[in-house]
Amino acid sequence: LQSVVCADCPIPEIWMREMGDYVVAVGFLTSTFSEKFLERTNGGCPKLGSTIMLKQLSEVLGLSYDGLSEALVDTRVCEWDIGYMYPKVGMETSRHLVDLAAPMDNVLFAGESTNTNACSTVQAAMDTGLRAAHQAQGLLSSSTRVSGEDSSPHEHYAQTVKGQC
Repeated sequence: LQSVVCADCPIPEIWMREMGDYVVAVGFLTSTFSEKFLERTNGGCPKLGSTIMLKQLSEVLGLSYDGLSEALVDTRVCEWDIGYMYPKVGMETSRHLVDLAAPMDNVLFAGESTNTNACSTVQAAMDTGLRAAHQAQGLLSSSTRVSGEDSSPHEHYAQTVKGQC
């Protein structure tokens, strides 16, 4: 399961990404959804935020709320006022993204705008963080130049929940 989209729910988009033994679930809210969420959670209280997300996932996916609550390891609520990358008309997407992702000597790049398979999502940013970590390991263990291409974005998703920013 990669994402849950529910335009009429408190959290209109929930993205999921497997990270080792856990699944990170990220709620994406903008505009009035974000404002209402902050009101409902007393300014972003993690416990209230996770309750809202778990109840929504329980209802939408038909899963046990208690089971989801027991699987929850941690919750973070982050609010930021920054933009994100999106492909422009006429952009040679794959070539431009490979160029953005390409290491420059010992300098590595990560972030959703450097994902060579999918951009504009938190999952894309997480994938590139993992890619950069593997590249750094490669640089530390050998002098071989590393590639900027993502090899396997969004491979595995599950329905367990771990919140993390």
